[in-house]
Amino acid sequence: MDEPGRTAAPSRVSETSSPDGLALLGRYHPLPGVPDEMMDGDGRIRDHWQPLLDCMAGLSAAERDRRRREAQQLIHDHGVTYNVYGDPQGFDRPWKLDLTPLILPAEEWSVLSRGLIQRAHLLNAVLADLYGPRALLAGGALAPEILFANPQYLRPLSGHRPPGDRWLHLMAVDLARGPDGRWWVLSDRTQAPSGAGYALENRVIAARTWPEPFRRMPVARLAGFFEAWRAGLSRLSGKDEPRLVLLTPGPYNETYFEHAYLARHLGVPLVEGADLTVRDGRVFLKAVDGLKPVDVVIRRLDSEWCDPLELRNDSSLGIPGLLEAVRGGTVVVANALGSGVVEAAALLAFLPGLCRAVLGQDLLLPSTATWWCGDPAVRSEMLAKLDRMVLQPAFSPRRMPGAGTAGPAIGSSLDPAARTRLERDLVQRGWDRVGQELVALSTAPSWADDRMRPAPMSLRVFIAWDGDGYRVMPGGLTRVSASHDTRAVSMQRGDGSKDTWVLADDDARYRPPRKATDMRLAVRRTMDTLPSRSADDLFWLGRYAERAETRIRLFRAVIARLTGEAWHPRGSPVLARLIDRLVLRLPDGLAADSTARFEAAVPALLFDRTDPSSLAFTQRQLQHTARNCRDRLGTDAWRLLTDLQPGDTPEVGITLDGALLHLKHRQDHLVALAGLQQEATSRGHGWRFTDLGRRLERIVSTAELLAALATEPDGEIDGGLETALELGVCAMTYRTRYGARLQQAPVVDLLLADPGNPRSIAFQLTRTVDHIDSLPRDDARGLPGPDQRLARGLLADVTLCDIEHMLAARHGGDGPTLRGLLDHLLEAVPRLSDIIGGRYFLHSDPRQVRRPNGADGITDMLAAV
Repeated sequence: MDEPGRTAAPSRVSETSSPDGLALLGRYHPLPGVPDEMMDGDGRIRDHWQPLLDCMAGLSAAERDRRRREAQQLIHDHGVTYNVYGDPQGFDRPWKLDLTPLILPAEEWSVLSRGLIQRAHLLNAVLADLYGPRALLAGGALAPEILFANPQYLRPLSGHRPPGDRWLHLMAVDLARGPDGRWWVLSDRTQAPSGAGYALENRVIAARTWPEPFRRMPVARLAGFFEAWRAGLSRLSGKDEPRLVLLTPGPYNETYFEHAYLARHLGVPLVEGADLTVRDGRVFLKAVDGLKPVDVVIRRLDSEWCDPLELRNDSSLGIPGLLEAVRGGTVVVANALGSGVVEAAALLAFLPGLCRAVLGQDLLLPSTATWWCGDPAVRSEMLAKLDRMVLQPAFSPRRMPGAGTAGPAIGSSLDPAARTRLERDLVQRGWDRVGQELVALSTAPSWADDRMRPAPMSLRVFIAWDGDGYRVMPGGLTRVSASHDTRAVSMQRGDGSKDTWVLADDDARYRPPRKATDMRLAVRRTMDTLPSRSADDLFWLGRYAERAETRIRLFRAVIARLTGEAWHPRGSPVLARLIDRLVLRLPDGLAADSTARFEAAVPALLFDRTDPSSLAFTQRQLQHTARNCRDRLGTDAWRLLTDLQPGDTPEVGITLDGALLHLKHRQDHLVALAGLQQEATSRGHGWRFTDLGRRLERIVSTAELLAALATEPDGEIDGGLETALELGVCAMTYRTRYGARLQQAPVVDLLLADPGNPRSIAFQLTRTVDHIDSLPRDDARGLPGPDQRLARGLLADVTLCDIEHMLAARHGGDGPTLRGLLDHLLEAVPRLSDIIGGRYFLHSDPRQVRRPNGADGITDMLAAV
């Protein structure tokens, strides 16, 4: 998959900045440093820039800065990220957005659109020929090496024809503008083009930042483009309601945010290769309710990784047998597998001739001047003028000998030894090299440090098949360089982006999409199919969220007893049990210096991401799990989860009061997250698995709480019962029901067996049984499964227990004890979790289930303190 991205440079000049301020309609414009891009030949502001500059000039510097900060907050709240490999921020590197949009007038965009649509038809026709009759090779319009030496050419698909000979359903073109105002093509992206989702998110933020000019100007909207693309995809299978999925490499991919964003926007499941399987020549989605046939796969994975059986056998990202299903016509892949063959830089040298041969037309949108070095005459010419040329691989962006860095080799930048190696390489591997003019990117206005400056830029535009024809997105992803290097723009290098405003006539401003079908949609209240992997992630999201909240309540209770109104002496038995059994989780029983050990361990308990008993470890697991099911989370939920970053240990240490503030902030977010889950989530299978994870985790934490604080004979005296009620969030209920007097039996009953208490174990088991009974079953006989039997048995054990009899048995009476029941719960809940995982997540024997790292239940975590 391409980076959205990396652009080599072909425009002719770099435009310069004007002096601070300029004459504007007879007056001095107050904005400093306005670039030439915004002005016409007479030194006046171009008409299409006027409303934006008027708005910016009418704002104070403080207001402009406020809007900038608000935009950054929106990026944070929406979770817009772009993962730069090797960046210390990793998955959490915020998207860089320049708030000054690139504005294009309607007449300029009209010319561009015609050229882009022609180019899409041309490349689609070239693909149809290369995988079909190969008339272009036979007629000499294209050198055979361009096809057969291209690693993106998939020989197993030779002779294959996708439905309607439609190979390209979404493509991108990287553009740059020359000094004469003409646009040039830098490269074509036909494999799995990135950036359309980022362009839509840029629009959302830019429109919020500059609402006045956005409303005043006839800016074409983007939503219709995505609706048209979705409609075109839906028509591929010929079915009224086809099942579409979006295939992603996973959360480690640099553009994973966009994959999740597009899946939500298009209303399709986000899947990884392991979520799909091929049975009897058909692709199926592994869902919680069984295997579901898939009609269309929107891939964001390069072709070579898509099928380890027939393509790269080291790929763990693809679907074994996918090519068999494609050739059999049972599934459509968009873009078609093998479409990356026309991304080759070498093809740019042949496109003018191909356009005349295939379409009978001149190429409307020229590419940067490119020469394929497989021709001996061209190779000699490149050697003669190497100082003025850029050499790069003809087919894939491999490192060039002598270049020093990945990507193009600039002849004028090479030392004599590197130049000699490059010349030798060109002679030996000329078929795998192209030469291009050494030119620079033009610039676009950029706002930084409260002034305008010119920034090198390129524009990525998108073309989609809507079922009847190709349609150009009225906008795009403008990328700007953070440096003054006008030769390339690269997101992986840390450069940024900006919104692109295309001005349109009022009639075209809200251009509606074509209808995918005239079929009337039937009203339904069932949810879409839930992939098993998503169910697994949502289940553990619930568990980790509940676990984090439990740890926070526990840490706050201990600190309060060391510092506040609830102070306990350092030798207090209840304080020792809290610290040793629930916080430090010591395997060898109580320690004499519990309080001192806790105070020394506070930084590690809050910030050590490697210690399973720490809050930071649980927060990290929570965020990792949330990232895996990002397409299932709304903006509000993601914002709360993003704010739950574990944080780093303060260099000056942390006081107990500081620890309380740290914990309170995170508890507020977790409580809000739980509220969103209950009040803003549809009651489908996804909600059930999330809530099921919460319920099981709460059973474990409450059982451990009772075992530590409510089974001891001195619990009534040393504050154990009061602490149990506080941690169980039941103190107010108890006082309302029983007054201020604490006794063991009422406390245990409230936390263990009261079905009306939403924090009791009985309540959790009731909800657990309800969830399990509502999940899909595959037993036609209607008999209860092992998960149902185990859950119902635990519910019966708890609701039918005799609290007073169990407490009496502890003192020497006959019958089951409270500790015995709690131990049974702590042993059975992990077993129930495994059965659920085996049945719905892995579709395997539960004995083969392996829980995530650190997910073996609280009872298995030992602190490394």
